[in-house]
Amino acid sequence: MNVDILSLNEAQRYTPGENTYGIRIFSEFLNPYFYPLRGSENWIDVKTYVFDDVWPKDFREYGWADINDSYFSGVLTQSWEDISKEYPKMTKESLLSYAESKGQPDCRYTLFNEEMARKILSDFDAVKNRFENVMIHCTYGKNRSPAVGIAMNEIYDWGIVGLEKKFPGYRRYVYEVMKKASGKFK
Repeated sequence: MNVDILSLNEAQRYTPGENTYGIRIFSEFLNPYFYPLRGSENWIDVKTYVFDDVWPKDFREYGWADINDSYFSGVLTQSWEDISKEYPKMTKESLLSYAESKGQPDCRYTLFNEEMARKILSDFDAVKNRFENVMIHCTYGKNRSPAVGIAMNEIYDWGIVGLEKKFPGYRRYVYEVMKKASGKFK
């Protein structure tokens, strides 16, 4: 199985390979109608799902992280050294707590859940023997779509190595819900 995990912009420019299945992930406030994919006979099916890039208040999305982790160099606009000079009372822990608070709904309301995960898996399962390629995208291709792709790689034993390393910011919450739902799906 080949998997392409993309941003919305990349997905719109994507030319599907032979027999491709598409998984589109949108936030509640983006209308998929305004972001069409290229037409092609190679699309076996394309499914769209809507959930925001948020996680429950009690879920420690960044519990795995160290502020010096390379992931934060892509998220923070300044280095920890510069931030600590500008905000001398801020600690690494308080900065991570701030990042955690960003996962709470702020005009974003659709939380991913097991029902959505089972829908993704059941839609995929209905056509899984008809294609060799999967294209998964979300807005930036860094959090939600990698989480779905990494979980499906494990659930369906695709054997793709290195996805976690390629997408270190994958949304752990989405990944865990997908894995949990897969046990109830089969």
